[in-house]
Amino acid sequence: MKNKITTTENCKHTSSNVPTPKEKAWELFNYYGTLLNRYDKAAELSIRVVTEIHNFMRTDDEQNNTCYWANHKMSNYWCAVETELKNLKSSN
Repeated sequence: MKNKITTTENCKHTSSNVPTPKEKAWELFNYYGTLLNRYDKAAELSIRVVTEIHNFMRTDDEQNNTCYWANHKMSNYWCAVETELKNLKSSN
């Protein structure tokens, strides 16, 4: 098991104050690692959280018969966060 990772090298907040996907992945990883006190499970749980966000978006679109979330820029953002989390998971 690896210890808490506190570095966010090469991460810069954007001017809109929204964290980059890499920063959000680290934020989720560290939050759930601290909460569980198990960093070996933090990436897996964080991926589940992002999956729930995707499920909400898809369900909302289906229930309202729209493609609002499917075409929304935040959908791509959460996909990028998920990719970063998978990279974290494979590196641990």
